[in-house]
Amino acid sequence: MRGQNYVSMLDTRTGRQLQRIRTADGPSKVVFSPDSRLAYVNHLRAAEVDVIRVRDRRIVKRIRGVAPRSSDEALSPDGRELWLGHPFDAKVTVVDARRMRVLTILATAPGPNHPNFVTKRNGRDYAYVNRRGLNQVLVFQRDGATPRLVKRIKTAATRRTGSGQAPTTRESTSPSRNRTQSM
Repeated sequence: MRGQNYVSMLDTRTGRQLQRIRTADGPSKVVFSPDSRLAYVNHLRAAEVDVIRVRDRRIVKRIRGVAPRSSDEALSPDGRELWLGHPFDAKVTVVDARRMRVLTILATAPGPNHPNFVTKRNGRDYAYVNRRGLNQVLVFQRDGATPRLVKRIKTAATRRTGSGQAPTTRESTSPSRNRTQSM
């Protein structure tokens, strides 16, 4: 439940709550690994990500060292990287999702949120991060090391938080297939 200290496992047919899984304070979003075996929970009031094994609904890892107050997250389609937006702290945390550890914290100033992913025809991987209130999207090249800012795209967003999705470009071929779901 967003803003509480738990996430709920729901029966998708009935909508009935099956179980509450206690987490750090203030869970915000839940994303699942491509194989649906793991769920990653970011937090508004805790500087960590809880990793839940879906099969037995147990927290298997608490990834500490992320920037505080994460309001959004996205997992790369290949399941390698988890990106967390921290709009109140002007940061983006990049987590190695397989090793379950922080790779880097990017200082983006101000308002980064809504990360998303694109693989271009040339095979290069990119992360797109909205900058709320600035009508701008930051484009980072992902190469397995520290992401590199390669472009700033001006948008015509009218909502305070921007579009919430990566912009469509002529070169984009595979937008994120990320599934954000409640547990």
